[in-house]
Amino acid sequence: MKLCSMIVTATLFAALAGTAAAQQLPGWRWQNPLPQGNDLHDISYWNNPGFWDHVYISGDHGTVLRTLNGQDFSIMRTATTAPLKAIRYRERLFAAGHNGTLIVSHDEGTTWEELASGTTDYLHAIDFSSVTHGWAVGYNRSILHTSDRGATWVSQSLPGTTQFEDVSFIDDNEGWAAGYGGKAAILHTTDGGNFWIGQANPAIHRLHSISMWPGGHGWAVGERWTQLYTTDHGVTWVRGDSLSGADYFSVDYRPSVTLGDRVWIAGSGGTILHSPDNGRSWVRQASGTNRPLSKIVFVGGTSTGWAIGAAGTILKSTNGGDTWEKVHRSYVGTDLSTVHFTNRDTGWVAGVGGRILRTNDGGARWADQSRGDYNYNDIHFLDGEEGWVVGDDGVVMFTGEGGEGFPSWNGPHDTGTRNDLYAIHFSDPQHGLAVGKAGTIIATRGVGTPWVRRQSPTMNPLYGVFLASNTTAWAVGLQGTVIRTEDGGLNWTLYPTGVTDRLTAVFATDTMHVWAVGTRGRIINSSDGGRTWQTQDSGISSALLTVHFIDRNFGWAAGTEGTIVWTSDGGQTWTRQVTGTSKFLSGIYLADDEYGWVVGEDGAILNTINGGVWGLAWLRLVHAAPDVGLGLIDVYLNGVRVIDDLDYRGVSRNIAVPTDGAEIAVVPGSVSAIGADDPRFNVVLSEGQTYAAVLAGEIGHPDGPLSLITVPKKPSGKTVAPVPVGFVHAVPDGPPVDCFVNGVTMCSDLSFGQYNLGTSTDEHQIMNIRRHDDGSLVESFDVTLSSSEEVFPIILTGYLSPPPGSEDRSVSMMIVSETGEVSTPAIVTRLEDDSVVREFKLLGNYPNPFNPSTTIRFDLPATSDVTLTVFDVLGRVVRKFERPMVPAGFGRSQSVDSQGLSSGVYVYSLSAVGAGEINTATGSMLLIR
Repeated sequence: MKLCSMIVTATLFAALAGTAAAQQLPGWRWQNPLPQGNDLHDISYWNNPGFWDHVYISGDHGTVLRTLNGQDFSIMRTATTAPLKAIRYRERLFAAGHNGTLIVSHDEGTTWEELASGTTDYLHAIDFSSVTHGWAVGYNRSILHTSDRGATWVSQSLPGTTQFEDVSFIDDNEGWAAGYGGKAAILHTTDGGNFWIGQANPAIHRLHSISMWPGGHGWAVGERWTQLYTTDHGVTWVRGDSLSGADYFSVDYRPSVTLGDRVWIAGSGGTILHSPDNGRSWVRQASGTNRPLSKIVFVGGTSTGWAIGAAGTILKSTNGGDTWEKVHRSYVGTDLSTVHFTNRDTGWVAGVGGRILRTNDGGARWADQSRGDYNYNDIHFLDGEEGWVVGDDGVVMFTGEGGEGFPSWNGPHDTGTRNDLYAIHFSDPQHGLAVGKAGTIIATRGVGTPWVRRQSPTMNPLYGVFLASNTTAWAVGLQGTVIRTEDGGLNWTLYPTGVTDRLTAVFATDTMHVWAVGTRGRIINSSDGGRTWQTQDSGISSALLTVHFIDRNFGWAAGTEGTIVWTSDGGQTWTRQVTGTSKFLSGIYLADDEYGWVVGEDGAILNTINGGVWGLAWLRLVHAAPDVGLGLIDVYLNGVRVIDDLDYRGVSRNIAVPTDGAEIAVVPGSVSAIGADDPRFNVVLSEGQTYAAVLAGEIGHPDGPLSLITVPKKPSGKTVAPVPVGFVHAVPDGPPVDCFVNGVTMCSDLSFGQYNLGTSTDEHQIMNIRRHDDGSLVESFDVTLSSSEEVFPIILTGYLSPPPGSEDRSVSMMIVSETGEVSTPAIVTRLEDDSVVREFKLLGNYPNPFNPSTTIRFDLPATSDVTLTVFDVLGRVVRKFERPMVPAGFGRSQSVDSQGLSSGVYVYSLSAVGAGEINTATGSMLLIR
């Protein structure tokens, strides 16, 4: 069925597309700690006195951090999720890690290339003796060597299972590798690694680090406070004295004629030891952290040093370690279990050790509301004031002031149980349930009423609970347990699920549609209120610990190994999202389809502003094409129907669109399949952006144009001013136009299918649309927006001339909010033909104020003799125009110049004599020189 001829316009910002493609940012970003929270393993610097502030750090999940000023670190994208155990800068930047990963950057980490390592063994260390020669070592006695500046690497591996942890070369021939092979192992070479020989040493535990210098002096350290040193190239290794019972993970040996033979050691529990005299005496340096420190290094021969470690820890000293400052920033370092937001700005997190934190700015900053030393497992708010948190030992705490009163949280309340409570949920202030260990179920009728124990049909621990109404609720737990109540928790029924996995969380969008998640990537769903269950393929095997839906289509689940999966079709398909971490994630909450938060291990808080999409963009279809005989429409994405029965001036839900290209088809709502000739549009969007796709033109007329105009959403307008607003020209027969907001130009010479993004300064706006060629007024709209809204550009739609089958012409102004709602009713102005102007009307002058000229416009109901007289403030005539037989019509005009006039206010009088009638009107204008 041929519906129309098409004009396809998919207009995008090239700058936006280029930025997104270059950065390839994941859908989730760190909010705590900063700059990120993955464990860090190795650190290197540019060994040139002019560039010592250029520092590079590697860590878990492909993490590479870079600073060019010695203070501010940026996350560099490496396109690998393997833990990077080693990083080294020698003319180029090299990193190595698990599964034989070996990568190189020629631009200090901005872009990366994969190198062929020839092994799948874990690589744990890299060292270069010169720009030309370098070595990488790892498990199973893996040793790789390059002699061409890192371009190619060849194996020098030895038979056996020794796990090399570190390597240190003092020139192109002599070097050492240290690790563990049943006992402490140190191997030595004097021919560039072609032949290695073991060196006897008194250590019995694993060695983690070795630091050697010319002359054969060096140190090695390892587990159980092992310290070894040599002064004869390792012929003899001597056990050193120790102040600590810690495991040692790193040693940095810095001999100096002027400063002495200095040694630093870093290890577990935040341990930093320093010897100013090559080990004869030691002092403990206060690191300010109890995190394990994996690496310590001092820059050149200076007193500037760095120490890094678990959970994104970065420390810096500028005085030889006498004091250490935290370069990373963290509001909380203990494990977080749960998160809840009441809008995009206000939310809470809670976890072990009594930690509760609140944010009022979407997670940019967090205020401590911790109470007690309980382990909190779940938190729930009904609004920004009333909230509950539950934890181990039957603890329930309550706040009626959003946690901002004194005390911040009240409790613990008497719950009648000492069993651990794992989850809590309320449907309203009078209906709440909590569940926990040994099938525990407790209920309350709200603040001031007791918690009452309810009879449970299971002794299995219950990990999740959800109230879809005051009567209907579900709880889930061990061995695939699902129980349901229809009377608010008085009575519960056990329902079979067909799975035996631990179910850790449950979420429902109404009393019929419910999901539960669990171990081994398990997701089950019910569409009949939990009576029967079906398994949904999550595509992952990691345990899922939390789930959240915003409607029946969009949902997210998170769990171990940094896993987040999401669905946009109610769980028919689940897709893994890029999180940038392998920390376990135990709580997730989405305020809407864009803004969300996830929390977990080591105080991890991650945030998304695009729903966590990677390789996707959000698109919301706006139906701005006046219907001509087709009724409602369906929308297909790559052949799959995603929107049903969308009416004119309707807006679809957000659709996730692949950024590498997608086909959108528009089909009459009564047709169940896509016809060969149905309108189709190919669009390419920018990573993570949100768009309005404005369907404009004539759908049902064979000669009518139809366009899909893709428009990026305006940035946030949460400040009082300006209010974000823009303009889309979606009138198919309209001429190029200019648009003005409160007299300020916002767009110029826009044709059908084009758009402009601008801003205004007031919530109340008068928008004038004028023809670009002669400035005549098309229409004026009175628009009111909220300064707290994010809005897509305002859309001008309709017809200036009668569409097929109609005698009327009309234009509409559509305002689409961030939630996808259109202003109701849409601002509609019905226009009439010039031949039927019903009344004389003075339209005013534009511009006003003016200089050097302005144009006065008016509507004439009949052909008339027109006189325009302009007076100054003293009543003197300064201009007079007499025009006989001016034709009837809209937007007739007369220009007035300012030659010979001084600044000031002028009054004009317009009279029209025609068809036996005399019409007059007056106005004023301001000339500014």
